[in-house]
Parts: sequence; C-alpha cells; structure tokens
Amino acid sequence: MFRLYCFAFQLEVLSTLRAMLPGLQVTVPNASVSFRDQLEPVVGADLVITAHGAHAMPTMFMSPGSVVLEVFPWKFFYHVYSTHLKRCGVHTMALRANSVDMAAAEWLFGPQPDAKRLLGRLHTLMQSDDGTPLPTNTTDASVVSDVVLLRSTPTLVNLTSLRAAVETAVALVRNTTTCGDL
Repeated sequence: MFRLYCFAFQLEVLSTLRAMLPGLQVTVPNASVSFRDQLEPVVGADLVITAHGAHAMPTMFMSPGSVVLEVFPWKFFYHVYSTHLKRCGVHTMALRANSVDMAAAEWLFGPQPDAKRLLGRLHTLMQSDDGTPLPTNTTDASVVSDVVLLRSTPTLVNLTSLRAAVETAVALVRNTTTCGDL
C-alpha cells in the first residue's frame, strides 16, 4: 500500500477514485490554513491527484519518484507545475480528455449579468473544437478572455480516461526504478 492524496472533485470522480484506491485521503484546499498545514498531506504522498490550480503548488515539495496526476479543464493546459516537478524527479501526468459541464456552467453563470454571453461563447468554443488547447502565453485579448472563461467553467471529468491515468500512475509509483518521463 502506498500513500496517496487527492484534492476534492465531483462525487462521481471521488466514487471512481475510491473504488480504485482503497485508503484514499481526500482534502479540500483551504488557503486560510498555514502553508505548513497545506504541505503536510502532500509532501508525504506517493500519488497526488489534483485539479489544476494554485492549490497544487505544494506538490513541488514531493519526493523524487512520486507522481502527480493533474486534471485540466476542457481546452486548457498549462505546464507550469509539470516543468518544475520533472526537474525535481517527480513524475507528472496530465488528464486533458475532459469536457465542459454545461449544466453546472448554467447554474454557476446564471446569476451573472452577462450569463447569456458567457454561455453563448462556451457553446461556440465547444462547436469549433479542433482538439487543441488554447494558448496561455498570448496577449490577444479575445484568447485571454476565452482562457479565463474556460478556467472558471466546471469540468466534466472523463471517467474512462481517469481510470486509465490512475492505473498508469499507480504502476509508476510501484515501479519507480523503471519510470521515464510521461
């Protein structure tokens, strides 16, 4: 048995992870606690499964040979953590086969004055999807606006891809002597 840690996800994602990983410890990120308290559960983990975000920063203090599985919103990919983690000997995996949870987006954006515009833009982006992520290093205001929109939109995690990624991550943890870059 290895030590693992997971940030909170939707119920169906947690159910899938709990079925695959007995002993899963789930923690909800809390910026109001001390940095040390944020580090504690992550540093000793062999496997961390997390949505992309600033709360994943403590993964940079994980031990060499451990694995971070980072779940990204639809059409969004930013490799800031993976670049640093690989330099520290931590294996990284990106789960990008996700989609937009439109029902949750409608609920989330509903009270906003520009909800129709935001949801309309989401529909347009989904219909014109060519499978590539939006660039995150651009100064083009319309692209930056789309990136911000997608980062704040609820993600519907592809459970089939999640299962496959978790199986690979567990194999990496169990056999760190043969691990290569992912």
